[in-house]
Amino acid sequence: MGRPVRQDDHANFEGLGFDLVHFELDDRVSGEIAFGHTGNFLSLHGGPYEVLLDRIGLLDGVHFPLL
Repeated sequence: MGRPVRQDDHANFEGLGFDLVHFELDDRVSGEIAFGHTGNFLSLHGGPYEVLLDRIGLLDGVHFPLL
């Protein structure tokens, strides 16, 4: 991956109870990382998603509502 050129930290993102980091790398890749816990994970995302790793099955049968 590239080197970070921009990073924006958002504590308690939009009052939803989780922290979010938006980043951009020097190769123009950008993304967001949300930090939460099992008690608030439904507010971390809305809409379609693809599970890359879920060893404990936390997301089995879960559908995130569109916000």
